Amino acid sequence: MGKLITSLLVLIGSIVKFSAATFFAIGANLGLNGALANVIGGIIGIVLFTYLGSFIQSYFAEHFPKYFGRKFTPTNRMLVKVKQRFGLGGI
Repeated sequence: MGKLITSLLVLIGSIVKFSAATFFAIGANLGLNGALANVIGGIIGIVLFTYLGSFIQSYFAEHFPKYFGRKFTPTNRMLVKVKQRFGLGGI
C-alpha cells in the first residue's frame, strides 16, 4: 500500500515537474512501478499543459492581472521595435 501511494505521488509530481519526480522515484527505490508512474505522469503533463496552457494562462491573467498581466518594460518595447523593423532574424 505504501509503494502505491508513493507511486501516485510520483505520478502527480511528474505532471508538474518531470525531473524532480524522477529523482524522487529513484530516491524512494520504486523500481519499475516508479519509472512507469514517472513516464505516464510526464506524458499527462505534456498533454495537459499543451492543450490547456493557453486557457490556464488567460484565466490567471484575467483574475490576477497585477501578477500575471502583460508587462511592457523598456527591454520588451525595444524587442518589439526590432522585430517589427527587422523581422525575427533581427532578434
